[in-house]
Amino acid sequence: MAPGFEQDRLPDFTRPVTPECLLCHAGSVFPVDGTLNRFKPPYVGALGISCDRCHGPVEAHLRNPSRANIVNPSRLAPAARDSVCEQCHLSGDARVANPGRQVSDFQPGEATEDVFSTYVFDNPQSKSENSIKVISHSEQLRKSVCAQKSHDRLWCGTCHDPHNEPAEAKSYYRDRCLSCHVAPLAKTHPEPSDDCVGCHMPTRPAVDGGHTAFTDHRITRRPAPGVELARERLVAWREPPEAFRERDLALAYLAVGDSHSLTQYTEIGWHLLQATQANLPSDPAVLTGLGVACLRNTRSADAVQFFEQVVKLEPASAAYRVNLATALMNVGKLQEAERSLNHAIELDPSLEVAYRRLAEVYGKSGDASAIDQVFRRYLKFRPQSLAAREALHLP
Repeated sequence: MAPGFEQDRLPDFTRPVTPECLLCHAGSVFPVDGTLNRFKPPYVGALGISCDRCHGPVEAHLRNPSRANIVNPSRLAPAARDSVCEQCHLSGDARVANPGRQVSDFQPGEATEDVFSTYVFDNPQSKSENSIKVISHSEQLRKSVCAQKSHDRLWCGTCHDPHNEPAEAKSYYRDRCLSCHVAPLAKTHPEPSDDCVGCHMPTRPAVDGGHTAFTDHRITRRPAPGVELARERLVAWREPPEAFRERDLALAYLAVGDSHSLTQYTEIGWHLLQATQANLPSDPAVLTGLGVACLRNTRSADAVQFFEQVVKLEPASAAYRVNLATALMNVGKLQEAERSLNHAIELDPSLEVAYRRLAEVYGKSGDASAIDQVFRRYLKFRPQSLAAREALHLP
C-alpha cells in the first residue's frame, strides 16, 4: 500500500524510513549524519505537522504576536507562496539538493529552488493520462485551465483551509468553484450539480501508490479515461540559480534513469555531469553521479576513482562506502571491498545493502561460512529480516 513499494527490487519489511519521508509525515526529526534511516534522541520532535512547517520559526511570534514576525503564505510572492505547499505536495520525478544543502533546509518564505530543485517530465499533453502520482497535486493543478488562466492567483489556499476540514465538503468546494464560475455555470449547467469535485476532480488510481486512488487536481472540463503517454525530457519545476542549473538537471536525469532503468536518461545525465565537474570538482553529489554512471556503463575502474574521492570528502557516510565497495568488487579488488563494507556497517548497522554486498564478496571467494556469519550478524540487528532468514534457511 505504501508509495514506492511497486518499484522495490528486493521487497521485504526492511524498507528504510528516511528523513525526507518523515519531513512530510511528522514534525521535526533528528537524523544521524551519514546514515540512511537512523535517528538520535528525541528522534521526532513532533508527531504531527507543526506550525513552523508553513509559517517558519514561531518563537518570536509566540513572544510577541505580530504580522511582522511570522510568515503568512498568502502574502508571499507566488513562487515562495506555492513552495510552502510544494515542499510536501510535489515530489516530481527527481529532487536534487543544491550544493551544500539538504531538502530539510527549506524554510517558509523561500522558494524551494533556493534549497533544492524539482524535475518533472515535460509533456504538455499529459492532462489525458488516466492515472496520477501520489505526490503530484501541485503538478496537476498547474496543468488545469483554471490555474493557467488565473495568472498565479489560483493556488492551494484558494480552495483548502489548512487549519480546518470542512464539515460539508461538497458544498464547501462548490462555493469555491462558484466564486469564479457563477456566470458560465448558469449557461452550461441549467440544473447545477451540488458536487463540482465529483465530476471535475474525480479520484483516479495512483501509478506509484499501490491500490490507492487520489483526487485529480487537473480540474478537467469533461473527465474521461485517457492513455499513458511516453516520457519526454526533464524540466525544472522552477529553474534553480544559474550557478548549478546544469548540475541539478544532470543529477535529475541520473536519478530518473537509475530508478526507472532508463539508460537513455543515464546517458544524458553522464554527458551533462562531465561538463559540470570542472566547475564543481569537490561536489560529492556530482562525483557520486559520475561514479554511478560509470557503473551503469561497465566502467568500474573509473567508478572506483570517483567513489574514492567522495569517501575522502564524506568519510562518515556509510552509503558512499557501499558505492565504493560495489565498484571495487567489479574490478576484482575483493579485500578492499570487504574492508569498505565492514566500515559501512560499523557506521550504519541498519544498512541492509551493505550486508548483501558483503555476502556477495564472500560468494565470489567461495567462503560459505563467512556468508552465513554476515546474515547472522544482520539478524542480530534486525531479527525480522525475511531476506536474511531465507539466506540462512531459517523459518
